Amino acid sequence: MGNWTAVPRGWLNSAGEIFGFGGRVMGLVYTGRVFQFFGEALRQTGILILGSAIVIWGLVFFLGLTCGIEGAYLLRAQGAPAYAGVFAAWCDLRELMPYAFGYMLSAKVGTGIV
Repeated sequence: MGNWTAVPRGWLNSAGEIFGFGGRVMGLVYTGRVFQFFGEALRQTGILILGSAIVIWGLVFFLGLTCGIEGAYLLRAQGAPAYAGVFAAWCDLRELMPYAFGYMLSAKVGTGIV
C-alpha cells in the first residue's frame, strides 16, 4: 500500500519551487539587475514583431479579399451591390479576423515561438 502523503508532498514541493523561482525573479527585478538586458529584450521583441507582421499582413490581405469577393458576389445577386462594403467590413471585423488571430496565437504558443 502506498504512502497517502506522497501526492500532497509532491504538490507542496512543486509549489515551493514555483514560489522560490518567483521570489528570485522579483528580487532581481526590484534590485534592477535585469535592466542590463533591456537592449536584448528590445531586440528579441523587434525580431518577433517583424517576423509576425509579414504573416499577419498576408493573412489580413487574403481574408479581406475573400470577404470582399464573397460580399460583392452575394449582394450583386440580391440586387444591392452598393452594400458590398458593409458585408466585407462585418465579415472582416466581426467574424474572420478574431478567429484568424486566435488560431495564429494558438499556433505560435503551441509551437513554442512566443
